[in-house]
Amino acid sequence: MSDGSALRDLTSLVVPSAGSLAATGDPFEPYRLLDRSGEAVAAVAAYLRDLHACGRPATTLRSYGMDLLRWFRFLWVVEVLWEQATRVEARDFCLWLQVADKPRRPHWRHQAGVAAGPAPQSAAPNAVTGKPAPGTKYAAGTVAHCESVLRSFYDFHLEVGSGPMVNPFPLTRSERARRHRSPMEPPRGERTGRYRPRQGHIVAIRLETYDRRYRALAAQLAEVGFISPGSVVVRETSCGKPGCRCGADPPQRHGPYYQWSRAIAGKTVSRRLTQPEAELYRQWIANRKHLERIVTEMETLSSAAGEILLRQTAKPTPPRRTQR
Repeated sequence: MSDGSALRDLTSLVVPSAGSLAATGDPFEPYRLLDRSGEAVAAVAAYLRDLHACGRPATTLRSYGMDLLRWFRFLWVVEVLWEQATRVEARDFCLWLQVADKPRRPHWRHQAGVAAGPAPQSAAPNAVTGKPAPGTKYAAGTVAHCESVLRSFYDFHLEVGSGPMVNPFPLTRSERARRHRSPMEPPRGERTGRYRPRQGHIVAIRLETYDRRYRALAAQLAEVGFISPGSVVVRETSCGKPGCRCGADPPQRHGPYYQWSRAIAGKTVSRRLTQPEAELYRQWIANRKHLERIVTEMETLSSAAGEILLRQTAKPTPPRRTQR
């Protein structure tokens, strides 16, 4: 895929959490990027070593390594080598990163019991600091930082002659930098990344994604059939009469008997059913559970979109006056 004529389907794109960024404990190589087979990625190792030689701390190397890990995971899925990546892959990656959910990291106590998937929505703010809880999407700063790191990564390999002929993350001259420049001054070199997203652009994409999914769920509500609370159980009983087949070896109990139970005013109320009636109730109960799942997801989407809309309507805090 070398041009932008064919559009990659990013909606159905699933990027698994393959590879890892491993802490080595080596002061000369604090972090190492491993591919899907557990082998070190030589191109990333050379780049991180160059950063380390320039005096970058280990925390910076880890931050850069995580950005590169996201990029390589994307390339592994689309089956493109890092040295063959073009602006098409860079464009699709930046667009995917703005919309994709962050991967869920299972707790260390029960890592085997939690399947990999998108992070759960958490709307409760921090009880100590009052800051809003992290959402399911990547923050705008994370997306912008990732674009800058990848451009620096390819610039490094262009200098040493081990990467592609053209940086897939190009620079574009900023209109804002030239807006207030005097025409008598020579042009300056303020430039920004072509695919570096703006905060407003990311917010607009996420709101559109939330709205599209919300409307799709609302359309599903019209397809839900009759609903019913409670549950249907199947019972087999023993009468205890001497010589009855229910007391034989092996026993052949009476039934099956179908029973629908639900709670009314704190009390369990049951009703005997025939087999056709039990099948109807099972379908109605399944419809109710499906309805609850739809409403729960709609509430989650409304909470995420509401946080964005509330921040947009919030009045900015005036600056504090300093006393002289």
